[in-house]
Amino acid sequence: MTPLVFTGALGAALIPVIAPAADRAGVWTLSEPNVLGAPAKFIVTGLDEAAAAAAVSAARAEIDRLESIFNSRRLGSELVALNAASSMVVSPELFEVIERAEAMRIASGGAYNGGLGEALRLWRDAEHSAPDAALLQAAADAATAPVGLDPATRTVTRPSGVLFALDGIAKGYIVDKALCAGLAAAPVKGMAVDIGGEVACQGLAPDGLSWKVGVPDPTQPAAIAPVLAQGQLRDAAIATSGRGPRDRVIGGKPYSATLSPMTGQAARQNISATVIAKSAMEADALATAALVMPPAQGLSFVERMGGQARITSLDGLVHRTSGWAGLAAEPAAALTCQAPSAAAPAKWNADWAVEIVYTAPDRAINRRDADFRPPYMAMWITDGQNRPVRTLVLVGRDERWQKDNYIWWGMYKDRAPKLVDLRSTATQLDGTYPTYWPGYNDDWKFIPQGEYILHIETSRERGQHTYRTVKITLGKDGFKTVVPKSAEGGGMQLTYGKRD
Repeated sequence: MTPLVFTGALGAALIPVIAPAADRAGVWTLSEPNVLGAPAKFIVTGLDEAAAAAAVSAARAEIDRLESIFNSRRLGSELVALNAASSMVVSPELFEVIERAEAMRIASGGAYNGGLGEALRLWRDAEHSAPDAALLQAAADAATAPVGLDPATRTVTRPSGVLFALDGIAKGYIVDKALCAGLAAAPVKGMAVDIGGEVACQGLAPDGLSWKVGVPDPTQPAAIAPVLAQGQLRDAAIATSGRGPRDRVIGGKPYSATLSPMTGQAARQNISATVIAKSAMEADALATAALVMPPAQGLSFVERMGGQARITSLDGLVHRTSGWAGLAAEPAAALTCQAPSAAAPAKWNADWAVEIVYTAPDRAINRRDADFRPPYMAMWITDGQNRPVRTLVLVGRDERWQKDNYIWWGMYKDRAPKLVDLRSTATQLDGTYPTYWPGYNDDWKFIPQGEYILHIETSRERGQHTYRTVKITLGKDGFKTVVPKSAEGGGMQLTYGKRD
């Protein structure tokens, strides 16, 4: 049986150690009872247990790092410092989340609001009865003031009535970044991160097809509620907002932990909203907004934002978007693991290109030694986080030759047949490989300016394996760089600038 990743209330956690799945080889799991105040589970697929452990370790480290930024109740966190200031230069991570929160507030017509900290404080301080409705309304009204955002300096200007409480978007952001950190840390095939029912998954699933996700019955707000549906996700995320064990109980009466930004009152219109989106951050915010909207409006909003939703209204009726299809939906674009930036990256310079002239080792040029075999070579570009962007040159059509360049093969083996058709070349007789790259990726889309890495890997029969990298900055300024030749690795000249 494939492990289920539950969205919603979770049961008791397992011992927090990496352990192989009992029913499937190449699957490792880790469960923890308290991560960001909720049970968590990490599932990794791959061939190597040490790599799986490294992926989970990196994910946990990223969670801890980001909690120090976003925890609104932790003294010393960056968010607490911002809530004590009227204006502050913040980290790229905090700026990105607040910027997205403001965009979501506007897009949702106020149904999502990351500035309801004062209303939440009134609820936390309530002991015997719900807070005064007039005070809640005043807090909700004050939280509608627009936040000042200066991308050039990453300065956030906080209106006096806005007290940031970003749980409804930051938790999903942390899940996304933990997943990205885990995937980048080790050569694993796939990974899922689940914190309190907010799940992001990417890559190879335990069954080789899709990640199985269960949605518990929202009408039974128990720690272990029966699962109503099992869905299939691929490179996607899911989040649920609604009633459950985290409800506030005041004077013996339960209240939803989610507030309506319109009134400051506990959400009442719906019991639960579950959303599938391309990232956990989006799913988190969309589910929070949909919970406080009338069902038809919530479904329309989620679809307009590119997600799919399942909403259970107060009367127990279930409402679904047209593409929900039993949770087998896939978002239009998958989660990408990109570092936060203060502003949109600059576009590729029009009519600019990178020219690379690679020269194979000298003996490949003279080629008189009967024992010498010309090298098989792969040349490719990755971004600053070492994610593949474009394979520029691939010498060697046969798969067994490509595998000898095992670093390239590890990144591209799934797409190798297509790439070979597009870019394979025969070994050149003069040993020189001029390459012209006008800035598009493997999907033929132009990349933005930024930091990139050029990789050159060679291997040859009766010879050595070589691998070198060159960091390049593709911005508004041109350059020319020469990389000296070596006996096995050859040399090259890079030129970046306006095309002739």
